[in-house]
Amino acid sequence: MFLFLFWSGDHFYLIVINQKAKKVEIIDNLSLPEGITYDDKYKTFAERTFEAWTIFSEQEGHPLRKAQISAYEIVLLEMPWKNRTNKTDCGVYAMRHMETYKGNQTWNCGFKNTDEDKDFICRLRMRYGTEILLSVLNKRHELMYLALKRANQVE
Repeated sequence: MFLFLFWSGDHFYLIVINQKAKKVEIIDNLSLPEGITYDDKYKTFAERTFEAWTIFSEQEGHPLRKAQISAYEIVLLEMPWKNRTNKTDCGVYAMRHMETYKGNQTWNCGFKNTDEDKDFICRLRMRYGTEILLSVLNKRHELMYLALKRANQVE
């Protein structure tokens, strides 16, 4: 399974190449607005994903080829937590989707589409922020670690 993160018009969502299900799945926390079709919002990005994958496959010798992937069904995943109201936390949704999606039909990433999601999103935002700041891959990791250590010193 390959997950591609897309950023379009200040909005994050995923396009997943699911080899097991033989599908290209679009995972977006926002439901389509009235009057906007699937093609209007996603078609160009799905096509670019195919093109990028084809180039990658040819360069790296990956067994999944354009002929195979072009036969995959493209689906926009329906999820009970989709909404049109939360347009500011799409990055948190996308990160949670990447963290929890395993390609199964029954999938629960913890969102409920209720007021409880506000606290859940806040906790996820803090967790992801902390993991990014303290990651050894962060070029400023050492500075963050030292600042945290100083802040926690007791005199």
